[in-house]
Amino acid sequence: MSIGDEVVITNLWERLRYRVVGTKIIEPHEIENILIQPGRDMVTLLTCHPYASGGKQRYLVYCQRIPEYGIMEVPYD
Repeated sequence: MSIGDEVVITNLWERLRYRVVGTKIIEPHEIENILIQPGRDMVTLLTCHPYASGGKQRYLVYCQRIPEYGIMEVPYD
């Protein structure tokens, strides 16, 4: 996934739209990279890195909710 890609999560009640705002490769013990960020409506996707090889690192994709009513997005640092 690349910055700017759209991610859609569908549940029983609604479709939630998110935009990829950042990616990062981390070590498994670096859990501070996946903590909740207060005041931000985000989803963090996580997989092994390198993908499908049992990689020892983790690949993170940070996604920010796309506002529905003109609310301004906060850029990812």
